[in-house]
Amino acid sequence: MAGKAATKAPDDLSGAYRAVWRWHFYAGVFVMPVLMLLALTGGLYLFKDEIDGALYRDMIRVPAAQTQTAPETWLTSAAQAADGGRVANLVLPAQADQAVRLRVDRPDGVQKTVFVDPHTGRVTGVIPAGGFMELVKKTHSLTLLGRPFNILVEIVAGWTIILFATGLYLWWPRGRA
Repeated sequence: MAGKAATKAPDDLSGAYRAVWRWHFYAGVFVMPVLMLLALTGGLYLFKDEIDGALYRDMIRVPAAQTQTAPETWLTSAAQAADGGRVANLVLPAQADQAVRLRVDRPDGVQKTVFVDPHTGRVTGVIPAGGFMELVKKTHSLTLLGRPFNILVEIVAGWTIILFATGLYLWWPRGRA
């Protein structure tokens, strides 16, 4: 009998340590898929200007010129291109060879982004409001899938705190070399 007791490994882990490890594991399993999605879409959103520049290059790039048409011309052109509506937002270009972006709110509730050449007043393109990056933003907040999934993001935030706290407890040295 004494031989059996001598070969048995001592149990170093306390019950509290095992419970914390279990909470940490389940929090990680629940949280990680959502955090990975948030990291991916958040990373994409960091490159908003570069992605928009690549996707909408033909609409954004215009020949640079010294003269510029009146802003009222931009508003009129944008409203006509979006099939009516009111211009609600205007984004001036950073460089002379870029189009002005105008968001048009139509009477039916649809929003459009219209690109207008500031030098000629010509519309260079129309896309849904926000374009691809609006889809990325809605995916990031999970509003694309509805209100319950948006609430899921808030729940994940709480579980992330549990994941961090239990991870800190598990990492903290306790008299080990």
